[in-house]
Amino acid sequence: MFFKEKQARERAVAAEAAQNAERRKVETEASKSQQVAQFLKDMLDGVGPSVALGRDTAMLREILDKTAERVGHGLGGQPEVEAELRSTIGDVYAALGDRETASMMHEEALKRRRGLYGEAHPAIAASLHSMGKLLEPLEGEKVLREALAMRKLVLGEDHPDVARSMTAIAFSLRAQGKLSEAEIVAREALALMRKSLGRDHPDVAESLLALAQAVGHQQRFGESGELHGAALEILRKVHG
Repeated sequence: MFFKEKQARERAVAAEAAQNAERRKVETEASKSQQVAQFLKDMLDGVGPSVALGRDTAMLREILDKTAERVGHGLGGQPEVEAELRSTIGDVYAALGDRETASMMHEEALKRRRGLYGEAHPAIAASLHSMGKLLEPLEGEKVLREALAMRKLVLGEDHPDVARSMTAIAFSLRAQGKLSEAEIVAREALALMRKSLGRDHPDVAESLLALAQAVGHQQRFGESGELHGAALEILRKVHG
């Protein structure tokens, strides 16, 4: 009897040890994947400024294409990491002017995030925001307003992401010729952006540009020029 009990205890200990080892293996692999994803995110985030500065991005584009091909294979069991990386890749494709591939990446990220988080979450709103900016202005405005409503719900009225959504909506309204409405939204976005991020942040410059376009298309060229100048000053401070 004693021998059987001893064997049972040994089997239980061995099973627990095996379970612990398997759990540690899964946690280690997840940590590695997150580190790789963060490394790629940091690297790919450099593409946008490179495009803006007119640098040759051919090598970065090649890396991006290979990353996009592989992202669905190695991270299949980690949808949160995969969605984050797909979102980053989508942003970089957008910076390179490939709107179609960018949209596909953001759609896949959105699908995974909805599977993870349900209906209302900052990450879902971020995917909607990125997708809305890539759509035609009328459809894009609808998606951007959905992102805005979700961000207000889960982040609060004064969060800078709320201002980012409003800035994007202002650009969309201007593209539709709704100039007065675009100006109102852009001014509100600018005020909120300055309140939450200060006066010398790149996103403040983006809000200034949205407002500059809205008033410029209303033939108020002097005011538009001042706003463009203010945006340029911020970008010089930030980027050199």
